[in-house]
Amino acid sequence: MKSLITAAAVAFLPLVACTTQDGAPIAVTASQSEVETAAITALLNAQDAAWNRGDIDAFMDGYWKSH
Repeated sequence: MKSLITAAAVAFLPLVACTTQDGAPIAVTASQSEVETAAITALLNAQDAAWNRGDIDAFMDGYWKSH
């Protein structure tokens, strides 16, 4: 499961790095990137734990609360 989490994080990082708000520069600073990477990792770890304990509602929180 850890390799799945790593693969998902690697797959999403380019998307996160390219996402900007209106008027925001395209380049992402190192601190922004670190914060975003930590947030993604935390979400994937929470989903992993929820899945392993059979808590589908908690697993789906990451999807239901996405914008």
